[in-house]
Amino acid sequence: MKLAILGRGAKPRKFISYLLAAFLVTAVLGRTGIASSSQANHYFGLGYKAFQKGDLAEAERDFRAALKIDPNMVGARQNLANTLASAGKLDEAAKEFRKVLVANPDAAVAYVGLAMVLRRQGDIQGALAALQKAVRLDPDDPDAHLELGVTLSLTDHPAQAIPELRRAISLKPDNDQAYYVLGRVLMRLGRKKEAQAALAQTARLDQAKSVHDRSILQYNLGNKAYAAGDLDDAEQDFRNALKLQPGMIDARQNLAVTLAQKGKLSEAAEEFQKVVTAQPDSPEAHYNLGRVLFQMKNDDAALKQFRRAVELKPNYPEAMNNIALLLERTGDNKGALAEFRSVISISPQFAEARNNLGRLLTTEGDLDAAIKELRAAISLRPDSSQAHENLGLALLKKKDTKDAEAEFRKAAALGNADAYLSLGVLMGEDGNLGAAVAAHRKAVQLMPDNPMAHFLLGGGLQQEGDLAGAIGEYREALKLEPSFSSAELHLGVALREQGDIKRATSALENVVQIAPNDAEAHYQLGVTLSRSGDLAGALVELRRAISLKPDYSQAFYGLGQTLRRMGKMKEAQAAFSEVERLHEADAEFAQANLQYNLGLGALARGDLTAAQNAFQTALSIKPDFAEAHTNLGAILLSRGQTQNAVGQFRAAIDAKPDDARAYYNLGLALEKEGDSKGAHEAFQHALKLDPHITAEQLAPVAHK
Repeated sequence: MKLAILGRGAKPRKFISYLLAAFLVTAVLGRTGIASSSQANHYFGLGYKAFQKGDLAEAERDFRAALKIDPNMVGARQNLANTLASAGKLDEAAKEFRKVLVANPDAAVAYVGLAMVLRRQGDIQGALAALQKAVRLDPDDPDAHLELGVTLSLTDHPAQAIPELRRAISLKPDNDQAYYVLGRVLMRLGRKKEAQAALAQTARLDQAKSVHDRSILQYNLGNKAYAAGDLDDAEQDFRNALKLQPGMIDARQNLAVTLAQKGKLSEAAEEFQKVVTAQPDSPEAHYNLGRVLFQMKNDDAALKQFRRAVELKPNYPEAMNNIALLLERTGDNKGALAEFRSVISISPQFAEARNNLGRLLTTEGDLDAAIKELRAAISLRPDSSQAHENLGLALLKKKDTKDAEAEFRKAAALGNADAYLSLGVLMGEDGNLGAAVAAHRKAVQLMPDNPMAHFLLGGGLQQEGDLAGAIGEYREALKLEPSFSSAELHLGVALREQGDIKRATSALENVVQIAPNDAEAHYQLGVTLSRSGDLAGALVELRRAISLKPDYSQAFYGLGQTLRRMGKMKEAQAAFSEVERLHEADAEFAQANLQYNLGLGALARGDLTAAQNAFQTALSIKPDFAEAHTNLGAILLSRGQTQNAVGQFRAAIDAKPDDARAYYNLGLALEKEGDSKGAHEAFQHALKLDPHITAEQLAPVAHK
């Protein structure tokens, strides 16, 4: 008899069935109390898939990996023994079967497996002893009686096999293999008429089972296609199996998993519901349905399924973990924290639960407890890129940037594309704009369909002065997510800095429609309208920005500039006075000003690179810092990056329209680009603001 690995081709408990993907946590032989860790189950599933593909070496490695994590996972040991037996490693297989029996002395299936190995080794007496024990433990197991009959047929007293074979048939009337062996034994004993009757019954059963066998074939083909990543073929094969045999639960379950993997969530939920209807007392069936409902964001229905799974199986950590995630998603952080802690109390080796608890504790501001949980998760699963990234975020929140960077890099090295986003943000905050842009480029490369990756890359490119590159990234982000208001806001600002006032206005008007309570959107639209000469419209938008954000110093400054241009000097002076008051109380402004002055010091030393980094850092803190834009533009202009310099000078003018130096420098940059008309207009603006401006005055001055 061959070792069975599939849930339908032979009795599932001969080789513990592990359904596809991560929807079902396998119920393993002989386990009581705490369920095995998710990571051990992960390797268990890999072992199943490898066995199914015929890769016995890989299956052996995976089952051993599961046992290294959870030495008490009896199902993994049983499957390891079966794998070793299939690979011809009979001594090792026998050793593992005996370990199963030490852990679970009443496991009849392990005695059957051991007997099959012993029989292949020629130890007929040992095999008989093991099978007799199996029959005593499970007298209604047709496979145990069949194997005992087969083994007895190999002795000098084959007649003793007949009662066992007949018992196997009485327990399983369609047992064609038992009829076949019985026929051969009767033939050896000279009882030809009885032998012919038994063999004829074998033939009839084979014919009757042809539909069943074809359904098993389709099921196995579906499993192989799934393992190879061919989801379309897998879906079709499972459907074919169900067409032949509609009650084949394993095929329906794997069809549902396949549909979920393909993103056909509604169809997957429908199939999982059929499994639940067929197996209402199966905790795994409810868990699987809950998982797909969770993905569909049908939170109430998902919660109901997970709670039912826990009712049926009280210590079900995976279901409890998902209950906690649902509570968190619905805003019940207190309930979620309690549920995560309950999961860990019954399954302390559950790395995912510790990771989730640590992540939520970070959100709640309990950073020390968060870091402790996340480090525990990593100790359990050093290859968990998500835990490394979450630890990095917690450390970053605690201002431990060095260790945070190390964790982000570990997460990135483990293949976590999101970690490149976090790493890029950290690099940007540290003033290392080049490294930030490089990290975000990598994120875009790994996640080309992620709008946030394009948005962050656009932001870095805009800070570098690469307006064309930034605009391209913002547009890509909006193509992927048309309602991404932050991307459209930044697009509008970049277009304005590029001099395209018409398109900038259109983009910013879209933003205030999408996000009417976004103070920055109203401010940027106000600045743009002011640039276009629509002072009345600018006044409306700037006042709206201030009403939404009363401490918005840039908006007060823009308001003052607009009022002054309109001749309302008293109101303008009041706005400027408010700017001064807000700056004195603004810690961020002080921090940006410090970076700005560091840049001035670097310029005085002739260190353009350090100066550029300092000005870029100042702008990452205060994006509307006009003097920083002007000086950064001057550096870019000196380095031949004329187009990028133009963007910086325009940004300076947007933030501070009365800055003669910004207009003068813009004129120089436009002149270099061959735009004589634009250069002339910029010089005229500069002279109008400061009739005595000279080239010598273009050197940076300390910011007050």
